[in-house]
Amino acid sequence: MIYIQYVSASSESTFPQETLFYYRPNNDFQIDLVYCKEIALNELITELSYNYLYSNEIFVFYFQHPYNQRIYHVACEMISHSAIVQHLNLNVFGIDLSQSDQQPPLETINVTLNFT
Repeated sequence: MIYIQYVSASSESTFPQETLFYYRPNNDFQIDLVYCKEIALNELITELSYNYLYSNEIFVFYFQHPYNQRIYHVACEMISHSAIVQHLNLNVFGIDLSQSDQQPPLETINVTLNFT
């Protein structure tokens, strides 16, 4: 399942939206956050000529659609499994675990799971 979030760009932009979604290829266990936006040719030339540097965790490439010739800037960032677990714990169960805490207090688990 892919969750897609559309992010509105500023009103000055020629291109109306950016797209963010999580993706996991069928043959890979790693989950990526994919960021995609349409860019103009002059933006592509600027980015390539100035050799913008990105973090080692981010893979950036450009894609030209074969039918309409639009150009897209695509960035993929690997999401750690611990970040996913923290997100799920916080948003599903309301449990906020910090990096130093490996598990919530036992009474929190008992209340959440209704153990007696």
